[in-house]
Amino acid sequence: MTRYRTPALLRLSFIGLLLGSLVGSLWGCQNNTAPQEKDAAKNTQKDPSQTPKPAGRAAMMGMMGPTQVTVVQPTTRTEPITMTAAGTLSSPNAVTLTPQVSGTLQSVPVQSGQKVTQGTLLFTLDAEPFRTALNAAEAKLAGDRAQAHYADQQVKQLTPLVQKEYVTRQSYDQAVATAMAAN
Repeated sequence: MTRYRTPALLRLSFIGLLLGSLVGSLWGCQNNTAPQEKDAAKNTQKDPSQTPKPAGRAAMMGMMGPTQVTVVQPTTRTEPITMTAAGTLSSPNAVTLTPQVSGTLQSVPVQSGQKVTQGTLLFTLDAEPFRTALNAAEAKLAGDRAQAHYADQQVKQLTPLVQKEYVTRQSYDQAVATAMAAN
């Protein structure tokens, strides 16, 4: 029967990790400068912002002297409050327009979103199709009036002839029916 010694193996692994992290942290505490800071140290400029900063434990403990801080006097001022957003706007006062007649739009004198009041001209339709329909209706009316006049004249002519029995009663009744339908 074989017994595995996993607790001893775990302890050994834990000790190895602990030693590795200790060596890594000691290595990081050395007083080394970063490559950018080494290049800045090579420059002969005396600019205080270009001086190399200490690294490692000395920087954390502040042993290289006080840190320079820029101080600004506070002021009061108003700042505009703006927000940039993407979205869709909809008005609570929307109106759906339904025309009484259909036609071709000739002009739209109002702009989209413009406020209008009752009586404001919104659209102008092309009047030519309506003029054509009006002319056709007036011509038909004139023809119907002429037929009604002719039917009335027929009844006036046939009335004395039917009394003398020169025309049949059926012809006279037909002329009267036509005159009544025309009026």
